[in-house]
Amino acid sequence: MKKLLLIACLMALTCTASAQTLRFAHFSYETVLAAMPDYSAAQQRLQTLRQQYDAESRRMADEFNNKYEDFLEAYHTLAPSILNKRQAELQELMQRGTAFREEAQQQLKQAEEEQMKPVRERLDRAVQQLGRQRAYAFILNTDGQSVPYVDATLGDDITDTLKGLLH
Repeated sequence: MKKLLLIACLMALTCTASAQTLRFAHFSYETVLAAMPDYSAAQQRLQTLRQQYDAESRRMADEFNNKYEDFLEAYHTLAPSILNKRQAELQELMQRGTAFREEAQQQLKQAEEEQMKPVRERLDRAVQQLGRQRAYAFILNTDGQSVPYVDATLGDDITDTLKGLLH
């Protein structure tokens, strides 16, 4: 809501500026980000990490399934104390698997934040630099329906310019 209010105020300034014309630009943050070489490298590192977590998760699931099948095969022949021990072991394996998947999700989220932080900071610096060089009053990110309309005749689309700068 604050973002929309700020945009509305900036647009009002643009329309009412009589002595001085305010210039603005707009771009697609996600498009520029995806075009950056360091973004591709970060995504590749994250994909490798995801594959490692997935492999370990599959290994744990296979271990559980094998033990469960063994348990089912021997169910009728086991003494009650051994049966209880194996049930507890299966329960522990299930809980460890669940805990591992939850931890893996948290680790992947943290790794993504760490990998993407310098990439986003580089893009933000480029936007600020371009804004100062071209004397823009503001630069809008058109992603996520935050700016549903931009008159291309009044503002500059700097998406391709940023992609070129950051490539």
